[in-house]
Amino acid sequence: MPYLCRLPISWNGGLELVEWELSLAPHFKQTRALVQSMQARGLSVWADDVTPHTLEMWLKVGVNGLKVEIEAIKNDNSFIDQLKITKLPIIIEKVETESQHEFIKNLGIVLAQGFYYGKPKENDKTEKIKIKTSV
Repeated sequence: MPYLCRLPISWNGGLELVEWELSLAPHFKQTRALVQSMQARGLSVWADDVTPHTLEMWLKVGVNGLKVEIEAIKNDNSFIDQLKITKLPIIIEKVETESQHEFIKNLGIVLAQGFYYGKPKENDKTEKIKIKTSV
């Protein structure tokens, strides 16, 4: 992230942040500042693999949206309520069956991804970018 923030460019797109406990939590203040810097350049920053344990910290970081695996909400009404209270866009991941689709639809969640909707497609025009960072 520090490398991206130093680039003299603006973005029209998004970025997913993952691995909260392993890489971001120990550097909370820097993470928040970097997220704000990227948002100021037009980048939408989403938290991936959000759990009840990580939700509060992602909200403090100030992400634009939340990605949650369906297993995380399956039997946890409290977590579902917490997600809805945020008023942030939510994408439910790993939706693979019609019953899972109906479940999230009944919750009022309108964004989802998974094999139920189709397999990923290769796009020859997709650019792959590797960024080396110092750790």
